[in-house]
Amino acid sequence: MADYQLIPLNQIQEDPDQPRRQIDDQAIAELASTIRTVGVIEPVLVRPHGRGFRLVVGHRRYRAAKLAGLKQLPCIVRPQLSELEVMRMQAVEDAQNEELDPRDRYAFWAKLWKAESRANPALTLGRFAKEVIGKSEGYVKSGIQVSEEAPRELRELLGKPEDGKLNPSYARYIVNDASLRAPEKVAVARKIASGRLPASGGRIGTETLRIIRSAPPKIRERLIHDPDFGLEQAKWELRHEERTRAAKNVKQRRLLSPGQFAFKLLRAVLDFHIKLDPKTAPFLPQEAWQEVDHRLTNLEKRIHAFRAARHAPIRSGEELIDAIDIKALEAFLAQDDQEVK
Repeated sequence: MADYQLIPLNQIQEDPDQPRRQIDDQAIAELASTIRTVGVIEPVLVRPHGRGFRLVVGHRRYRAAKLAGLKQLPCIVRPQLSELEVMRMQAVEDAQNEELDPRDRYAFWAKLWKAESRANPALTLGRFAKEVIGKSEGYVKSGIQVSEEAPRELRELLGKPEDGKLNPSYARYIVNDASLRAPEKVAVARKIASGRLPASGGRIGTETLRIIRSAPPKIRERLIHDPDFGLEQAKWELRHEERTRAAKNVKQRRLLSPGQFAFKLLRAVLDFHIKLDPKTAPFLPQEAWQEVDHRLTNLEKRIHAFRAARHAPIRSGEELIDAIDIKALEAFLAQDDQEVK
């Protein structure tokens, strides 16, 4: 170990301003067990304070040593440290510790950035992130933003996804999303943390954000706030609305042209015609989809038969129809559903 001295534990105080607010009791117990066996391998760093000493770094080791029953702790004493230097050392230690609660980490970064800015107004956030924290500017900026701008309820969700918490990376993307109001950010964060909205690759899934931003108010409201309304169901609701609008548009114009009645729109009209329930559509068995395709083929044949009945021969290369009165077509389709041979 480096040059150190043994200091009685009862002369050492924890730093109330240190970044680590949450310390895992189980982790402390495991470290205490190791200390009972091999002792404290690395000394803690302290500075004089009053009649004793105050910890700079090494709070986990200090607590574990107390739990292990040690009376003294190996310490390196730094008497000349300023408050800013103490914070820098704590930031360096904790930035490398993946177990640190992200709420503590981001709050400490925000506090340290303010202190560094006061000490050196010319310091940029990029230099602060690289030289003091040792992380990228974007990562540190987002972390500070989460600490200062995220609603309290959202910050409380931060943690490990395997514990049902919100990945800090997702939190940063939610806070940066200008399309979401504060209560919506909290609601989306809860659904992602609970696994009811997909997120991947260190960010919210682009499809999730796209649908939230573009969905009509009713679907958007359910997707954000209804815990039982998932992304797949929202996608089906949106498809249903799009098909309904397409069918209404065709009816309002009263005429069907080749461009309007292409194969894709034909399928949409068919789905609308049979009133396919968007809530159950994702769970339809393969046989049901085969039935949909069968009805689609049948509908095509009936439209061709309708054309023939109106003495409008199909020209070579024509996709379906060029002009049919929609009311006459609806009346024809309302007849017996037997397949046209």
